[in-house]
Amino acid sequence: MKSKTVLIILMVMFSVSHSFSQITIGFQGGLTSAKGDAFFSVPGEEGSFGGVDISGYLMYRFDKKISAGLAYKTSLITDKKMYGSDLVPSPSGSFNLSLTGLKVNYNFFDEVLTPFVSVTAGVGKFKSPEITIFDFSGNSDDITIPASSFSGFGIHPEIGLNYNNFTISGGYILPIKNSTSGVKASGLDFSIGYQYQF
Repeated sequence: MKSKTVLIILMVMFSVSHSFSQITIGFQGGLTSAKGDAFFSVPGEEGSFGGVDISGYLMYRFDKKISAGLAYKTSLITDKKMYGSDLVPSPSGSFNLSLTGLKVNYNFFDEVLTPFVSVTAGVGKFKSPEITIFDFSGNSDDITIPASSFSGFGIHPEIGLNYNNFTISGGYILPIKNSTSGVKASGLDFSIGYQYQF
């Protein structure tokens, strides 16, 4: 009798696990607008920074609404501002803002179309390229700003819609602070994506 009871319990547990728990792999791509005093091309000048954002995640689905796992997102960012003819910045590459961490996702409904919210928390990293500023006015020599980087705790809240595994969402990397200089970097992103469930 006891063995039959244990067997029934195990079968129920397996059935629930098999029905609701699955692996989700997702990819997203879109545009980002970067903010913070860590982003600059010419010292003392406010730029207009934006670029592309790419992210991916691998999560375990606990039930039809809640999932959690690992996520990575990175943004390649350039300065779109047109400076005057006197000072012309020439970066050696793009700025980069990334986040690697734990992602938790919640779907509001168990439907084909559902709004969702998620939060990713982990290690945020900022990198700036080497920038040479050419002075065509002749008033001073050209200057070179060396490449730099820093890391800190990062959080990325996100809200969006999921339709039949296609997603559209907006998110914001809260300011990541350089503990030495105090400068900050953050980014607002809008993306579309698709997720596979196994």
